[in-house]
Order: sequence, then C-alpha cells, then structure tokens
Amino acid sequence: MRHSHRTLSALTLLVAVAMFLAACGGNATDTPGPSATSTTVAAAPPVTAMTPTMASVTTAMTPTTAMVATTAPAAPATNTPGTPPTNTPVPPVDISAAACGTASGVDLSQAKKIPVEDGATLRVSGWGNPSEQKVTRDMLCRFAQVYPTVKVTYEPLPDDYDTKIKTQISAGSEPDVFYVDPPLVDITVDANKLLELSPYMAQAGVNKSDYFQSLINIFSRGAKVYGLPKDFGSIAVFYNKDMVTKTGATAPPLDGNWTWDQYKAFAAKLTQGTDPNTKIYGTSHPADYARWLPFALANGAQVLSADGTKSAINSKAALDALTWYYGFIKDGTAAEPKTLSSGWPGEAFGKGRVGFAIEGGWMVSYLADPSNGFTGINYQAAPLPKAATGNHGDLLFTNAYSARADSKFPKAAAALVLFLAGPVNQGAVMRTGFALPTLNSFKGDPYLAQNPTQAVLYDTANYGVADYYGKADSAIKKSMSDAMSALFLGKTDPQGALKMMDDTINAAIANQ
Repeated sequence: MRHSHRTLSALTLLVAVAMFLAACGGNATDTPGPSATSTTVAAAPPVTAMTPTMASVTTAMTPTTAMVATTAPAAPATNTPGTPPTNTPVPPVDISAAACGTASGVDLSQAKKIPVEDGATLRVSGWGNPSEQKVTRDMLCRFAQVYPTVKVTYEPLPDDYDTKIKTQISAGSEPDVFYVDPPLVDITVDANKLLELSPYMAQAGVNKSDYFQSLINIFSRGAKVYGLPKDFGSIAVFYNKDMVTKTGATAPPLDGNWTWDQYKAFAAKLTQGTDPNTKIYGTSHPADYARWLPFALANGAQVLSADGTKSAINSKAALDALTWYYGFIKDGTAAEPKTLSSGWPGEAFGKGRVGFAIEGGWMVSYLADPSNGFTGINYQAAPLPKAATGNHGDLLFTNAYSARADSKFPKAAAALVLFLAGPVNQGAVMRTGFALPTLNSFKGDPYLAQNPTQAVLYDTANYGVADYYGKADSAIKKSMSDAMSALFLGKTDPQGALKMMDDTINAAIANQ
C-alpha cells in the first residue's frame, strides 16, 4: 500500500507510509495482524499525492520521502517510521518456487490461472520500505508456486520511485509489472505504455464489478482496464478506550450511526485540563484538507463539477463543514499537532495529548512499533460521523498493479497482475495486517470479524470517494492545502478559504 505525497502526506504525506504493519514488521504474510481491540496500533503515516506532470512521461514528479502501503494522508517525513535512507539501493531478488519453499500455509488451489508463455521471465518493481518489500517478496513467492515456469525478478525502488520509473518508461527499460499511482496512470495510458488487462480478466473470469468501483475506475477508461487496485487506505476516528472510561464519555458506535453533534460532544468530554503544556484535547484538527474534506463530502459538497471541468468546492455544504471543523480549534476542544509538539495527529494520539485522531490504518503499525515509544495504548476505531444529510463521507487512497504494454511476455505479465490483485493473494496480505483488499467480496470475512478496526476501514470503500482529481490532481490538492493553511494562520475565514480553493482549482484546471 502507499500514501500520497506530503503536503498532507506527500500531498499531505500520506502516500508515504500508510501500511498496516500491525504485527507485520517482517512476519510471514499469513500471520494475523493485531486486533483492533488490543493495545496495538501502528502503521506509518501516509504522504500526500505526488506532484504529477502531465506533459510527458519524462517529467519528474515530486518524490515522496517514503512510500509504503496505500495512498492516504500522512505525517511529515521526519515522523515517517521505518523509512529507508534516501538513495539506498536495493539489489534485485530472483523469485522461484524452489527458493521460496512453501506458501506459508496459504491455500493456493483457488487461484484463477490463465495460459502463459513458455519460458516467460518477468521483472517486477514497486516502492516500499523493508517491511513492504518483505510482504511483496512473499506475494511473489505465492505467484511462483502457482506459475512455477515463470521466472520473476523483484527490483524494489524504495526511494524517488516516480522519477525513476518514469525515466525507465521513457528509456523503454521499465519492468514488466510495476506499481502505478493515479497520477502516473493518466500519463502512461495517454502514452500507450500500459497493457490493457480486460481480455486477460475475461479469460480468468474476473470482472470490474469484483472491485470497489471507486477504486478500479481510476485505472480504467470505460470498459478497458489498465491497472488493478492493489490495496487501499481510508480514515476513521481512532479513540483511546482508557480515556473514554476515565472521562465517562460515550464511545462512538462501530456501525457509524452517530452525528456531528455527538462527535463534538465526544471531543468536549475527552478534553481535560487547562495548562497548555499538559492539557489533553478531545482531538487534533490539523490544517489538512484530507481530514476536513470527508466531512464536507458527507454534507453533500464536491470538489469538482460532474464533468470535472471546473471547481465545485465553494458551496454552502463545504462552508458549513469547514466552519464546523475549524470551530474545534476556536473553542479549544481540538489542537493542531504542532502545538502539541507533534508532527501529525497520530503522534499526538500516541503521546496521550488527544483523546482521538482522524487517521487511517497506518496508525495500527505506527503505534505498535516500539521504536516510536508508545506502549499499551488501548484503542479502537469507529467510522466518521454522519452529516445532517444522513450520509457518511470518506477519502480512499489507492494504487494499482499494471503491466507494460510491450512486455515480451504479456500473458505472464497479465497473469501476475491478476494474481497479485486477486482474492487469494489479497486475502493473505490482509491477514498480515498490512493492507485492506480492494475486492468487495471480503465483507463478513472471519479476519475482519476478529479485527473491528480493519472492518471499519474496509467498509469505507462502500461509500468513500477516491482522493484523485484528474490530471490537475496535485495542483488541486495543493490549492486545498494552501487555503487550509491560510485559514489556520488567521489570514482568512472559512468563506475566504473556500474562495481561495475555488479560484486556484479553476486556474489549475485551465492550465493543465
């Protein structure tokens, strides 16, 4: 999984480290992740989206400091745990059934197969810190046991992935199968660099409808599919169960049937003390569009018009949500992370300075990682509250597996993409606690029943909106982030912030 670039993660630092490592740090892929009801938490924060260039495949995007699990909002690079040093090369790894041994108890008999070329050899690449690389090697080992005649070489690119992969694509030296994020898919599809997967999906009996539509549609052009979403991230309310007990607060329901008023009352109840150095705030509301926007979406707001040709953000629905979100800062029931000596809300939560935080699955691994200094945190996650509309809102962060259009072994390349994004492999990865599946068939899965935090996050794919806004994506995200910063710095009010967003988004679309 991976997070976007940092502005948030990489657009706001999410696309950087949001992986559900829950107990993954190197565990076998069939090892169950930590229970959401336990004291474990942890997954590195994500980074915001990378700054894509639309001119050509050779234009470099703004690199993320650390890319990991899916895409999502994240903490600053300095707070991204488990990130390998910049420019640290990772040698290629040959994957074979013989070298891999058994598939760690995973039942591979249900994997759907398609015919592949004799003597096929494939190169595979993606970003990821050492933990994600371990998960990826395990996935490739499973593939090697299903397709023992296909030779696979894994070539991790943990640093500056987008710049490097675009350079390879420009030179015609890209791998046969590689990670593709939403901005990159636009560039590569337009340049006819990605293999159309639809014919191979038909051979395997795989349908677009098997995937959450908000995710797979990013990597499709009508009925033609050019990438299969590999996993996804989203956000929820992570709250400290011990603080709830201590204060007598009413915990939010796991079914998400609560309101903005109840959310506000929850924050007020968890707020304790008056000394700014020791005060515990109900929550942390950063100047981050990815934490505010889900509330606006639930309230009926939209970022763009239906045809994507102009901004739609300057609306009453968005204004009401932004005024409400910022109101927590004004009344002292929420604080920005920087005022709590923290780089992001998850760190403030880990330090016990806030009762809850609006974060995603990356919290699971982040809080569970001993190197971050947090132990014994008894937490739970619940869905974001419903707006007055009666609707939930959320943002979904995702990336895909794609294959190069001119691979010498297109059948084998397609087979690898189908396997990696298929139910057998995604189910095995889910059980590591690393990532959530993009297939809609996992509802009611025993693992989710035993891990309510993951179940809450998985369910967001039923109503969440993909955090991707077309070819002007990075500029649009920057517009929202800049306006949020201006609001929190006191340079404007909520109405002015939305006017800033509206003007700069329209300018970004006009200049794409």
